Amino acid sequence: VLLRFSLQTALTAQWQQSLYSAAVRDRLTEVYNRAYLNDRLEKDFANAAHEGTSLSIVMFDLDHFKRVNDTWGHLAGDQVLRTIAERVQGSLREVDLVARYGGEEFVVLLREVSLQPAIRVAERLRRVISAHPVEFEGHQLEISASFGVATTLGAGFASASDLMASADANLYRAKASGRDRVCGPEGTLSAVS
Repeated sequence: VLLRFSLQTALTAQWQQSLYSAAVRDRLTEVYNRAYLNDRLEKDFANAAHEGTSLSIVMFDLDHFKRVNDTWGHLAGDQVLRTIAERVQGSLREVDLVARYGGEEFVVLLREVSLQPAIRVAERLRRVISAHPVEFEGHQLEISASFGVATTLGAGFASASDLMASADANLYRAKASGRDRVCGPEGTLSAVS
């Protein structure tokens, strides 16, 4: 009876873990999903405000992603998303959070990281993404990304959504100014040369 109980307990724990993972992870890329990101961002924003520490957001969007799907199909697009998510996750600290925000857009949440270090993280990720093509069925798909960075410390954001909106606006400035670059509150901070 004890063995049966232990087995059932282990199976129940596995089942509960898989349910939790399905609720907080993006099924395709296995990074966190937008719902989890929003919840964590609210908590981390409140904590940063209370503690007087910085919280930074790096938002990025894969450049010309529609061309990948239109040229090579959605399976290629899925492979690109999985590969990029894996590269980004592998380039960050364990405490950093990566989430798929939607489509080909991702967000990285950096606790206790101020603006200049966050910009350096974004630049490193930009290089990680573009350094090696994504392989799909024997083809080498060249991928680049545009980045927007925002941070709480000294910026006076009233809410987590204001911080996110700032990162989003900086991302769209990066895209408008030529793509494959990082933009923060001070303008274009890096670009491929």
